[in-house]
Amino acid sequence: MTDDDDGQHANGHGRSTGGHWVSEGGRLRWVPARELAGNEPENDEAARELDDMDEAAWASDAPPLPPGAPESARVRAALAWLRRMRDLEREIVGELGFIEREQLRQQDAAPQPRRMRGPQPPSPITLQMAEHGAAADWFDSAYEVLVEEAERNPGRALVEWYLWLGATTPLAAPPADDPLVQARQAGEANARLRAQRHAERLALPEMDDEE
Repeated sequence: MTDDDDGQHANGHGRSTGGHWVSEGGRLRWVPARELAGNEPENDEAARELDDMDEAAWASDAPPLPPGAPESARVRAALAWLRRMRDLEREIVGELGFIEREQLRQQDAAPQPRRMRGPQPPSPITLQMAEHGAAADWFDSAYEVLVEEAERNPGRALVEWYLWLGATTPLAAPPADDPLVQARQAGEANARLRAQRHAERLALPEMDDEE
């Protein structure tokens, strides 16, 4: 694998990334954007921009993984993707929390109708926050499992993690009158399904190689 004219390499999906792969003695090595810059970045901000460029490439749905990419690269891509998913879910929770606070302020300022007795059902926004919060927590847990697999099985970490994804089944159906539990379980189930689909793109080539 060789470098192209502008110092970047396409990742096989028609998009260039900050860093790129080079072939050294028949072995692939990823050259990060900071190394490609030659001299040290002018300041910390420039260095962070280069690192963020690499992180965005690895965390994408189509990371820069050419045929023959080492297991460590596939694990790195999966971990970066999990971090991105977790952070996106937490960002959604934060945005929903802001909306909920604004609605509560508006309610406090408006004349209050006579309150109904007994506990009130959670609002739609509260349910969405519970769902996305559970998804964020699940992605965080899946990240920790993959880190442990990488330490325990360096050559098969992604395959073992993929099998773990298939073995972790959703909990029993929550009570019909507990919408918060239902929302959290829906968030976990959705996160697990998304992780399985992403893991298939990363792990299945490795599993095919072993057959």
